[in-house]
Amino acid sequence: MKRLLLALAVALATYGTFAMLQSQPAWVAPLQSPSVGDLNEPLVVEFPVPGNPERVVVEGLGRVWFTLPQQNLIGRLVVTSSTDFSVETYPVPTVNSYPYDIDWAAGAVWFTQRDANKIGRLDPGTGFITEYTIPTPASSPTGIDVVAGAPTRVWFVEQDGDRLGTLVFTSTLDYEMVEMALPPQYAGAQLQDISVSAGGSAWFTAPGLGYLGTYNGATGSFTLRVAPGGGEPWSVKIAPGGVPVWFTDRTGGRIGGYFPMTIGDFRMFPLPGTGRAPNDLVLMGGKVWFTEEQGPYVTVLSLSPTSFRSFGVGLGALGGIDADANQHVWFAMSDAMKIGVWRPPYFHRVFLPVVQRG
Repeated sequence: MKRLLLALAVALATYGTFAMLQSQPAWVAPLQSPSVGDLNEPLVVEFPVPGNPERVVVEGLGRVWFTLPQQNLIGRLVVTSSTDFSVETYPVPTVNSYPYDIDWAAGAVWFTQRDANKIGRLDPGTGFITEYTIPTPASSPTGIDVVAGAPTRVWFVEQDGDRLGTLVFTSTLDYEMVEMALPPQYAGAQLQDISVSAGGSAWFTAPGLGYLGTYNGATGSFTLRVAPGGGEPWSVKIAPGGVPVWFTDRTGGRIGGYFPMTIGDFRMFPLPGTGRAPNDLVLMGGKVWFTEEQGPYVTVLSLSPTSFRSFGVGLGALGGIDADANQHVWFAMSDAMKIGVWRPPYFHRVFLPVVQRG
């Protein structure tokens, strides 16, 4: 008697992609399993905003800041439920400044002004914005990462200046700005993003040359590494504990991880299919969550076992991404003029019966 066992099927709420690649590295901590949830509850909720958001940062539960470069605004989204929310915007003093990347630290909002050659600081209590001019003219600051403390250190990269910069604050009136120039052989690096470790070392992407780089704050030295197979490293994040370092490869359609003292140091995770363009990323629960410019999808890379799962969120390019303490993933829907949130359990599971035939 022959028996045909129909396997248990898992139906995703929307488009899903899987790719089995490699085993789980030792650094990964498990993500707490959320409940399955109500099948009628939307997994993704979209909130309209008055412009085209580029990057986002979470202040706290239901409180998200974002940049609106084309509108020259900084925005704040406050959400209390799927239908109860508010949006405020704050005009940047310098016109056409193109506020690009954004961070939240030390009770303030920090952002780069790509076309104004400035770093901005917004006081949420007053809405007042202070601007700090970068010494190198037309440097085009892009990525930013702020380390709170005494003093607070604002790190940024200069796309056209081939420099890293720090803005060190003891108060809004007492600060110092320092720039660190790349060695001459790395001219044209087109620096894009930066992530700073607790020890003060900075990792950055140089898509113009296809490099992932580090700056050692103790020695003042640079090290640049070529991503395997070339590509265009774009966004970068340091995992808790400093290892590994994750980055998106926008033109290579891959997620990359730098694992020092392993064979080859790099591990690359190609997205399945063609035309995939990963943009920004955030690390949460031992997984890599990222937006895609083409598709568009919000996608999660799991490492036990290794697989990709994607959620389609409409039409147009997606920008920045961040996560909150409730494991909600927030992202910028640039072309759709919305901020989206992807909530646990992320994918609804619908179980089909097991059928046996004699």
